[in-house]
Amino acid sequence: HALVGSCAQIGKRVHLSAGAIIGGVLEPVNASPVIIEDDVFSGGNCGIFEGVIVKKGAIIAAGVNITSSTPVYDSISGQYLNRKNNFPLIIPEAAVIIPGNRKLRSNPDISINCPVIIKYRDQKSNNSVTLEEVLRQ
Repeated sequence: HALVGSCAQIGKRVHLSAGAIIGGVLEPVNASPVIIEDDVFSGGNCGIFEGVIVKKGAIIAAGVNITSSTPVYDSISGQYLNRKNNFPLIIPEAAVIIPGNRKLRSNPDISINCPVIIKYRDQKSNNSVTLEEVLRQ
């Protein structure tokens, strides 16, 4: 099953794998919805929650959980993506995100969720997510 919240906006040709949860928020007032743009692939048991925009063509690997306050590390640019002020966290177009974690600076014995942009979509990643379309023909 996949669960999509009442305020989530889902684009065209989006693949939601088994166990995917796309949150949507109605409250508190001014809370940001989840927006999944066209051609996004969401792997099994993913969670994308309040205040996240996933841009066109992104691939979210199985087990990735993202909220607006989740730091996402872009291994290509070497920088963290973070929510700015009250704006949503934006996952870039064609990003390929896998689960990850990072140690807390204040206590290196503790690690927290930190998804990683491992690359941007290429022919190999296109082939892996379009296999289903071939099987349906």
